[in-house]
Amino acid sequence: MEDTLSDASISPTSSPPPVMEVQDVETHSSENHRSSSHSQQTKKPTNQSIVWEHLKKVEPIDKDNLKAKCNHCSKLIGCHYRRNGTSPMMTHLTHGCPTSPLLKSKLSKGQTLLQMSLKKSVEGTTSNQLGFKKYDPEILRNGLAEYFIASELPFRHVESHSFRKWMNLVEPRFNVPSRTTLQKDCMKVCEREKLTLKSVLRGKRICITTDTWTSIQNFNYMCVTAHFIDRDWILHKKIIKFCLISNHSGEEIGKMLESTLREWGIGGVYTITVDNASANKLGIEYLKKRLKDKNYTVLGAEFLHMRCAAHILNLVVQEGLDELDDCIDNIRNAIKYVRSSPSRMAKFKDCIQRENITCTKTVCLDVKTRWNSTYLMLCTAEKYEKAFELLGEEDHQFVVPSMIDWENARAFVKFLKTSF
Repeated sequence: MEDTLSDASISPTSSPPPVMEVQDVETHSSENHRSSSHSQQTKKPTNQSIVWEHLKKVEPIDKDNLKAKCNHCSKLIGCHYRRNGTSPMMTHLTHGCPTSPLLKSKLSKGQTLLQMSLKKSVEGTTSNQLGFKKYDPEILRNGLAEYFIASELPFRHVESHSFRKWMNLVEPRFNVPSRTTLQKDCMKVCEREKLTLKSVLRGKRICITTDTWTSIQNFNYMCVTAHFIDRDWILHKKIIKFCLISNHSGEEIGKMLESTLREWGIGGVYTITVDNASANKLGIEYLKKRLKDKNYTVLGAEFLHMRCAAHILNLVVQEGLDELDDCIDNIRNAIKYVRSSPSRMAKFKDCIQRENITCTKTVCLDVKTRWNSTYLMLCTAEKYEKAFELLGEEDHQFVVPSMIDWENARAFVKFLKTSF
């Protein structure tokens, strides 16, 4: 029995011992494991976070404090894979970075924002009021058009780099329009305000003031202003016409006033105030005939023509100025001499300091046809009388106004002060 077993154990045809099979399997398995682990180490990750499209790692100064730089605002954000992760970077892109496209897409869903808005009181004062507001680009475009109209800014200002940069800081989601689009928006605002004013003026009797003038380019202009009192007894004045006219004849003025009243649908007129030019009188006579049959006026247009009190006062003062024309001319020429060059103005300021004059106003020239500007010129000049005298002693080319000139100027200023 033992011989049989021993022969069987050493027989060349017998199968290999099972221990050897186990070792081969283990060796093959370990080789596969090393191969797979090596492939995992060399394989690049394919599903990175979206934050790496907007941030870039900087060279590590401290390996325990890794930083990433934002491509939009250059801010450094912690990006350590254990301490930070990608959450701080995502928070920065969606809430902190003002120019991040992720911020734009997040806020352009019409969500309600808490904002401060200006509230205008009846007295005309403004105050801040906290409230909820939704982002609406149409409201912003309308507000931009109103801002340019109120500030009288040129349309090209909207395309300047500084303005667009400021608007991007204020509201990154808003696409600033071009100058052509802004012009169209301004015309829409004009038409909308015109319809609103028409509804207010409908059924009311108003007072009209108008004037015509010629510009330095030799164009004839006409302006028509409507004055009315609302239900709260508040006086309003609105320009309802500003246009070119062919000439200053009375018939042309009358026809333009008639077309303006028809355009705005004004149902009645109390008075029309104009200056004392003869053409205005002819224009009012033409308008009386046209409006009398339409029941537009009161008392048969007997009191339709009102003469401008300010123009009458200006004529009275100008008549008085003619009596003192030489005295005023002497003071006016002295001011012209001082203002003619920077060196003369520097000499004059030195004389002011040496005379210890505390007035801070600057000497100014007047407009001869405006008495109020002549009043301001004389009122300021007489405070520097001693400085003018000192300048005359040092500059022999300067003609100093006489004592009589200054006395007449002071008397005239005292008279005009009651009407200024």
